[in-house]
Amino acid sequence: MPDNQETGETTGFNIGIADLKVAAWRQRWLIGITILVAALIGVVLTLLTTPVYQATSTVRIDQEGTRIFDGQEVDPTVSVSDANRYLTTQRRVIESRAMALRVVDKLKLAQTDEFLVAMGNERLATTVPAADRARTRREVAAGVLQSGLKVTVPIDNRIASIAFESRDPVIAARVANGYADAFIEANVRRGYESTDYARKVLSEQIELARNRLQDSERQAITYAQRTGLIDLNDAGSGGGQSGGAQGGGGSTSLVASNLVKLNGDYVTAQSARIQAEQRWRAAQAVSPLELPEVQANSTVQSLRTERAQAEAERRQLRERYRADYPDVQQLNARISALDGQINQIASQTRNSLRLNYQIALQQERALATARDGSIGSTIDEQRRRVELNLINRNVDTERTQMGNLMSRFNQVSAASDISANNISMLDRATVPGSPVKPKPLVNLALALAAGLALAVVLAFGREALDDTVRSPEDVERKLRLPLLGTTPALTGDDDTIESLADSKSALAEAYYSIRATLDYATSNGTPRTLQITSSSPSEGKSTTSIAIARDYARIGKRALLVDADLRKPSLHRWLNLEKREGFVDVLLGHRTIDQVVQQVDGLHVLTLGKIPPNPVQLLSSNALSDFIQRHENLYDVIIFDSAPVMGLADAPLISRMVEGTLVVVEANRVHRGQAKTAIRRLEETGANLMGAVLTKFDYREAGYGYDYYYSYYSYGKDGNKKRAGQADAA
Repeated sequence: MPDNQETGETTGFNIGIADLKVAAWRQRWLIGITILVAALIGVVLTLLTTPVYQATSTVRIDQEGTRIFDGQEVDPTVSVSDANRYLTTQRRVIESRAMALRVVDKLKLAQTDEFLVAMGNERLATTVPAADRARTRREVAAGVLQSGLKVTVPIDNRIASIAFESRDPVIAARVANGYADAFIEANVRRGYESTDYARKVLSEQIELARNRLQDSERQAITYAQRTGLIDLNDAGSGGGQSGGAQGGGGSTSLVASNLVKLNGDYVTAQSARIQAEQRWRAAQAVSPLELPEVQANSTVQSLRTERAQAEAERRQLRERYRADYPDVQQLNARISALDGQINQIASQTRNSLRLNYQIALQQERALATARDGSIGSTIDEQRRRVELNLINRNVDTERTQMGNLMSRFNQVSAASDISANNISMLDRATVPGSPVKPKPLVNLALALAAGLALAVVLAFGREALDDTVRSPEDVERKLRLPLLGTTPALTGDDDTIESLADSKSALAEAYYSIRATLDYATSNGTPRTLQITSSSPSEGKSTTSIAIARDYARIGKRALLVDADLRKPSLHRWLNLEKREGFVDVLLGHRTIDQVVQQVDGLHVLTLGKIPPNPVQLLSSNALSDFIQRHENLYDVIIFDSAPVMGLADAPLISRMVEGTLVVVEANRVHRGQAKTAIRRLEETGANLMGAVLTKFDYREAGYGYDYYYSYYSYGKDGNKKRAGQADAA
């Protein structure tokens, strides 16, 4: 159930099983009348409905297409996985307007208006021109056939049922059979027409393909001649098959071959240049004599051997002779000559390395220039050959398509193995002997179901919109007030005062419980001053005031009951007291309480006396507060029976001066909005709301079970124990 976010209140109604039962009981008359009216409407409509007859024919639909050539089909055979779609398509064909027009023409239903009249339609208006009457009648008849047709194709077999409904059983059977015959004929005709249509379409497609092939071949030859890429092999065999940058047909162009050779030479020259450069860089980093080429030179090795021998001879002579000895000087000259020859050879070797590097570099640059030029020529040739290959591929595509179309055309032209019709009649429709509509029992059941559904909607819609306080739970849920007690509703023969006087009555027992609960409603026990009011008149506030005050008097408390209803006093009438000077006179100071108070069974009662001309002004003065201050020590409890809250300011004014206020709510009468408004007015004046009392509660009228609430027990005059009340919430 939804909650009011602003006030914290619970609105709507519960949807529990118990609440559904209660709501159904409260709305039992509405539900019963609605169901009864719906049943009567169903019976009347059944009696007024014209009988309708239905005839059914059945056809067998095999899952197989028309074969045109052995192993080939114009329309592919329907696969098993596509069976449902195939059968649905056949059903839609039967239901189509074209099929309806075919049946109209076959059965000659559009020649007169008799068919339309038999189907419940009116004759064509005389305003329809004579030239258009046949066409109009034909269209109308087709629409009538479609509206009465019912086609069923089950998913577990291939037997289709074609049913037609009509007021005339003979027409129903005739139309059902006419649909079956027309469907079979249309399927056969479609098989023959598909061959002619296929041949015509294939002839047109072959002519178009031939023209496109010729245009493509001319375009290929013209382009090859214009760009100098003529290749007889490609032209003759569709060289676009192989394609590629090199050209078609596996041939290699001179430009491409030259590029390949140049590229290989360039790679070789580049490798040679790198090696020469590395040797030259290494020669620059070391002495010429340390070069491997120098050290590996045989001449240098021979010279070094000769120098070593001369050096050895000079060391021997130096051991015996001085440096200026002629043989020593001669050896020195010889060693110097050998060193010069070695250095010369080393220098020449080093210069040859530099020369080799320069030659390799020049060769690499020359080959790079030649290769770049060849690349441009090759790219241009490749672009032209790609264009030619595209044209040749188009030629191949057109040629392949032309061959396929010619093969298909030959198959269709040579077709001789026409398969049998895959749709055949199974059972023809017979004239029905009994109508299918109306169905009295079905219509009555539907009417009752519709009536029940409508009744439920109306009942629970009414419950949802009804905010009447009906049960003790409603007091706490809708009014957000503590429930101090509940009093039962009395029958028409029971007298309220007599029931209160009987201490064993259900009403007296209820008020005993309320009074006992009231003693514990506050932390200080019984309030010294208590106002009892209600939202509207006749809710039982005076009865409640009398009962609670009398109960206090019975248990020995000094209780004063004051009639504070300055608009419509009633205590003197309920208690059969004299209507003389009373509460108003005491407030005005004309009399003392001892002079006007009356006693009933130990209860002090202060009637109103004369109705004052301005009650609000009297209650707004200090007279009431002075009255309470003077007398609250004389009595244990003073109970004010005040006026209703709605539309009057009396109760809110009194509530500011008493210790507590008790609100009386009549069951099945007071609405939540009305009661909440009254409670809100009291709260705005600062009233201490102790709780609420639900009066005149009839558990049967509220829809609750007898054992759902606690029972009141009382003893009648005959001494027999009897139930008289309601149950406390479980």
